[in-house]
Amino acid sequence: MTNIIPNNSVDYVFTDPPYGDSIPYFELSTLWSLWLGFKLDYDNEITINKEKSFKNYHKMLKNAFRQVFLVLKPGKYLTVTFHNTDIKIWNSIIKAVVLAGFDLEKIIYQPPARASAKGLLVPYGSAVGDYYIRFRKPKDMVVTTERDLDLKSYEREVINAAKKIIGERTEPTSYQHLLNGIMVGLKGGKRVPIGAKNIKDILKDNLNNIFELVKIEDSNGKVIGEKWWVKDWDLTHFSQPVLSDRVERAVISLLDKRFKISFDEILQEIFIQFPNALTPETQSIREILNEYAEKTKDGRWRIKSGYSEKDRINVHSEMIYYLAKIGKKLGYNIWIGKREQGEQFKNIRLSDLCDRLPTFRCISQEQRRIERIKQIDVIWHKDGIINYEFEVENTTSITDAIIRGSNIKPVDDSTELKLDRYIVIPKRRKNLLARKLEEPLIKRSLAMIPWKFVVYERIRNYYSIVKNKKKIENINYFEGLAQVPKVSSQKQISLKDYSA
Repeated sequence: MTNIIPNNSVDYVFTDPPYGDSIPYFELSTLWSLWLGFKLDYDNEITINKEKSFKNYHKMLKNAFRQVFLVLKPGKYLTVTFHNTDIKIWNSIIKAVVLAGFDLEKIIYQPPARASAKGLLVPYGSAVGDYYIRFRKPKDMVVTTERDLDLKSYEREVINAAKKIIGERTEPTSYQHLLNGIMVGLKGGKRVPIGAKNIKDILKDNLNNIFELVKIEDSNGKVIGEKWWVKDWDLTHFSQPVLSDRVERAVISLLDKRFKISFDEILQEIFIQFPNALTPETQSIREILNEYAEKTKDGRWRIKSGYSEKDRINVHSEMIYYLAKIGKKLGYNIWIGKREQGEQFKNIRLSDLCDRLPTFRCISQEQRRIERIKQIDVIWHKDGIINYEFEVENTTSITDAIIRGSNIKPVDDSTELKLDRYIVIPKRRKNLLARKLEEPLIKRSLAMIPWKFVVYERIRNYYSIVKNKKKIENINYFEGLAQVPKVSSQKQISLKDYSA
């Protein structure tokens, strides 16, 4: 190459190198090469086949990237893209670049425009999408040598990376998303030893030991695939909302900031904010838009009336106000979540309705659990015992509410807690509730810790009846406002009981 292009003369290189033995480039180009009068040099083809070993492939890659290194200007960039996720080929390509002298700076996963939903639910599926790896030619030369992890350390890093990804997503995770995150986390050839197992084989080896597969069902209860989960983890393991809820909030925030916004603009912002293993499927973003936004005549999206951040905070404060007032009339002490205490309704600060949070009896006093309990929207308590907890779904998502509320756990296995847990939800979001209740972790959680659901309208109506009473003698009528959802794997959940 340096006979044609001078050293240190190129500003940028973008290349899509041969993917080992996965695509026979020369064979596929035979016809058009003959038409154009090109002579294919099979002896110098960088590939793996019956005549050419992997060792030869790796050596030729290093030589090729060394030529790229020589012609690129110091401080300038090389982007390498490829699709093959066989760890041996991945390792060879990136090591070839690193050993040529480049510094690896960033690995970006680019999802396809339309990923197959079925393909994403195969527990050992093929890679979907592409990787773009950015390298930089250093201004000061540093000699790079091969220094590998040992095989056991590498496998341990893969397992830990998979657990971290599942923890970051806070939900059962497809193999594709695990693969994306682990590949990025390995940081190229510097983290992968020669002779390493493929990632899917390491995950398989630890199935039913560290990991488990969670069955994913459609609305009719038919199993359509499986996702990965860490064995023995439950929702109380996490301190942050599930990924789908975080993406939902990010989309709503974009809609709040812009009067109108195109779907491509939303995707661009979301893919930047949630890279690699956190990148959501485009279909999930469409579902969020259908829930919160409406399409304009020019094909862009605008937030629906009543769904803006201001509207949601106002009605959230309204429901907390009613619940606090009702609880006091029933003779309970009231706790209002830390964040919500600063809000107002009818010019009354919610903190004025809040009593001191006692040291609760009979529940786990782990600090992390207590801190999460302090974030619950409304708690009715008496004599150090929590009797009722309420999460108002509006600024709080359903999954987030269940995760947070599930931290009220008994101090030990011999202690039984007797409390009612409620999620208060707008009637218009009953379809979202139905979908959420079919998610694997929510179904598991509801099987262990029951929740009731009540719509805003019923709370409003009840408060209008009792607001002038100094005391409410009987709680039975209030408890009758809610229903326990019937989550079934045989048919789609019915929410007719939640109408006002």
